[in-house]
Amino acid sequence: MTSLYEYFGCETREELYKLVKEDDISVRSLVDFIEFTKADLNKGGGALSSPHSLVEYVNDISMPSRSEVVTIFVSTKLEPLHLGRFDTRNKEGFKMMVKEGLEAGGVSVFLIQNASKSVAEKNEIINDFELFGLNVVDSFDYRETENALYSHEEASRQGVASPHYLKEGRGKSKDYGEVTEGVSYEEYSRSVESITTLKGYDEFSSYYAKQEILGLNIFEDNILIKENLKVGYQYDYQESFGLIGCNADGEVVLFEELFKGSPNSSVVDRKVLLKEILSRDDIKLISVFHNHPSGNPNPSMEDVKITQILTEMCEKIDVDMLDHFVIGEKYVYSFAKEESEVVSENQKYKRALKRQSNKKFHQQSFDLGL
Repeated sequence: MTSLYEYFGCETREELYKLVKEDDISVRSLVDFIEFTKADLNKGGGALSSPHSLVEYVNDISMPSRSEVVTIFVSTKLEPLHLGRFDTRNKEGFKMMVKEGLEAGGVSVFLIQNASKSVAEKNEIINDFELFGLNVVDSFDYRETENALYSHEEASRQGVASPHYLKEGRGKSKDYGEVTEGVSYEEYSRSVESITTLKGYDEFSSYYAKQEILGLNIFEDNILIKENLKVGYQYDYQESFGLIGCNADGEVVLFEELFKGSPNSSVVDRKVLLKEILSRDDIKLISVFHNHPSGNPNPSMEDVKITQILTEMCEKIDVDMLDHFVIGEKYVYSFAKEESEVVSENQKYKRALKRQSNKKFHQQSFDLGL
């Protein structure tokens, strides 16, 4: 069986992680998949209801070069179901992308095309999707000089489209030129199921999560932490339980996966957890996490019970148990947000969660046109 590392031409997780961080062409399908996995698809704000929300969704992926198209297949509620891309010079890549989008349940699609294409070229792509019965909710032009997206739907409605800027340093397109040896567009279009079932995916995804979460701030980067937990454990077929240790300022100084269990349970040895917490004098705040291989992140009675026990245990050693994250397929459940009475009464953390909940985008909504 081919391993994840062999497939992407690497020998170690460290080498693969480096390529992912460099957004190397050889791992572009993995980079896109990671960004899709980070998306919060259910707990409010999941729908791509405005140009702004779409820009937020695609901020971390590379924008299309002249020969490429980025596609986002969505449900009837505009919830993203599949993120992909294809090269217009390769029919097999296009066919594979459409197949994966339909298998994911997509009924409509958003398109991102490079603004350097002619109007006729862009319209031809839109017409191809409409021919398949896929409603194109909106098509965006990516202007490299501005690093911004322009909405066709917005321009049609208002007469002019406003620029929706991507984050600085993000989104820059890379022209792939000719297909290089060892990287075909068929490989590039590898499906989600194929990536997650490759040997070594669990090891790499948990390593990726650890590297990304270390150094973040639990108060300021809570969403990023949850996104990266999804990358690390959303597709794990066993329950994994881990610890996130923070200093008094909230900086993550320790991230450790401690226990592996079965597909429906994991055993938490409190002695091991306590030893890990006490291994560093600067740990003043902790959160724990575990995943539900079933995909449903709603906590069990046992989850509630162990959270209460760990909170009480932490109080005895003057450490705040801020949260217990339960990772599912669609979102990450937060005990501090949903069942705050079973975790520590840390007011700074509660205020941080409230700020995130109150953050709303006041943007125009898309007309579904279904």
